Amino acid sequence: MTFALFRHSALMLVCVLLLTGLAPLSSAAQSDTDPAFVDAMDGSGALLTPQPLDETQVLQQYAFGQFQIQAFDPAFVGDIFSDIETGSLGDSRTLVDAVLDASSGASGQSVFVGCRSGDDNAGYAFRVQPDSGRISIWRFDAGGAVELESGDGLGVLNPIGETNRIGIECVGSSIAGILNGEVTITTSDSTYAAGASYLGAGSSPDAPSALLAAFDNLEVFDLLGATPEETEPQETAEPATSGAVDPAALEAAAIDYALEVGPVAGPFVEDVSLASGLMPVYPAGVDVTDFHTEVRFVVPAAPAGVWSIGFCFWVDPEFNCYDVFVHSDGVTAGWIYARTAATGESEVLDSGSIDGLDLTPGASNFIGLTVVGEQAVIIVNSADPRVSFGIEGGGSGDITRWLAFEAADPADTTAFLVPTDEFSVWDLSGLPALTDAAPAVEEESTPEPAETPEAEATETPEEETPVPSPTVIADDSTPDAAASSDGEPAFDLSLGSEIDKTTSGSMEESDTKFDIVRKNGEAADFYATVTFIVPDEAPDAWDMTLVFRDQGTDDGYYRLTIFADDGTWTFLKGEDVIDSGEIEMLTNEPGDEVRLELFADGETGAAALNGVEFVTFDLSELQDAGEIWITTASTIETTIDGRTIDYRDFSLFELE
Repeated sequence: MTFALFRHSALMLVCVLLLTGLAPLSSAAQSDTDPAFVDAMDGSGALLTPQPLDETQVLQQYAFGQFQIQAFDPAFVGDIFSDIETGSLGDSRTLVDAVLDASSGASGQSVFVGCRSGDDNAGYAFRVQPDSGRISIWRFDAGGAVELESGDGLGVLNPIGETNRIGIECVGSSIAGILNGEVTITTSDSTYAAGASYLGAGSSPDAPSALLAAFDNLEVFDLLGATPEETEPQETAEPATSGAVDPAALEAAAIDYALEVGPVAGPFVEDVSLASGLMPVYPAGVDVTDFHTEVRFVVPAAPAGVWSIGFCFWVDPEFNCYDVFVHSDGVTAGWIYARTAATGESEVLDSGSIDGLDLTPGASNFIGLTVVGEQAVIIVNSADPRVSFGIEGGGSGDITRWLAFEAADPADTTAFLVPTDEFSVWDLSGLPALTDAAPAVEEESTPEPAETPEAEATETPEEETPVPSPTVIADDSTPDAAASSDGEPAFDLSLGSEIDKTTSGSMEESDTKFDIVRKNGEAADFYATVTFIVPDEAPDAWDMTLVFRDQGTDDGYYRLTIFADDGTWTFLKGEDVIDSGEIEMLTNEPGDEVRLELFADGETGAAALNGVEFVTFDLSELQDAGEIWITTASTIETTIDGRTIDYRDFSLFELE
């Protein structure tokens, strides 16, 4: 296997891109930052390069303090592009004033602004059609265009003949259309990570007149430079200890600390389309020295060949980095630590076989990497022994997640999907020396969970928590541990070991997606409990959902949803309602707590709310082990976009 295949210089350019959440225009970090490129269209500092076209049919020129695009033939159909000479940008925002000539009617005509244009594509574009009010986001590929999202700009969009300030913001996989200062439409796509910005105008087949558009006041923001430098190399980033330490102890200390401070980036979710010779890269947008990072992925149903997934870390300004990744041919698996140059050449520094991966196509796997000082630890699916090795310490920079595939048959171009989620990064620069952290780890391993440091760590709101090491969890956990601070479980159960650490945090509601909190590990028979905090908007509609035995298929899961506003509940297998009913919520005042408990044992199960059992389940249709997770905003009627629902003490235990 030639490892240099996975590192082409063009791909390495994207390793320093930021993958942050979409920032509103009102945020100080963005609005107070000067644009990296400005074209006032007055003849000075011209940035626009017209697309080569027949000048007898199409005109692109600076004139009258504007940049004009004109098609002379009223029958012209298509888009006219003008590149902005900014060089290749990853995360960027491009804004420009645009107007369409209304003298003879401009229905069916549009203006657009784009990002990440490359040699074989035009990247992404935000298109505005003033006559209809239609707005849309497109991806332009070598073989054609794909509409990713559309909407209605009425109320924000000015009519034909009036100026609209249009913009596009590309941050990681998030693409946003900006109209007159407002983010009006968003979507997610990870096909292109970097490229040039551009603008243009288009005419559809039903346009009644020749196209004439004018642009002014162009600004391009390089969001890599605009990101606040909050993660400068820390003086506390010295190695926690000199020399090698026990990998399990190091990982446990890192997890404990990560639970307290929360992630500095993530969790990110991507469904990656992969084919031989491609290497999609997804940066976290951080600057760290000592860190913990992790990702969960689904083993691809790929053709014969070798797939790889891992992390490129300490990306420097010249795009050099170190790689740690796992790879498999479907039968065996290994790991590699390498130094990768911006040229694409990769030097293997260490490698070996690795245990713990489930190589079955469709199986979900977790990979974590901890780097402290001059020591690194890889953990796969909480397996022990961990892989520990020495590294060339002292670096700092971004961390990216990447995937690659090398087909056994060079002519095989089969594309396949690799779902990934929970890519997150924790900054360990403040990690205490291991000798200070060790007693806390030892105390957590005692059979008195109520007195462990876990209770304090879970009070820090987090979108997701790092996957814990099994050495931190007491294997002889008791029902008292499950009860946490809420008392005994509502059911007469004999509990085994805790499957995952207790977690607390919040979930943000959205009318376009679910914010999921997933436990690490699969189970068929288990006891789960979580306490939801009644939101400030109550008694407005809100809901809480627990999903279990999730197989990752459309109908392969059970779902219990409680609608807190009217005290009803539904129990489903996939999308089919199995049972429903009413329940006394006991409390629905803002700030109050609602504790949900649920157990599954073979063909039966039950749920309780605030210590009162209200339903028993027939689970005979689906008895296989699966994932367990919680969410909210399960219906549009119970969703308030942007609202957060807090939760605490999300715990999961095996049944003896």
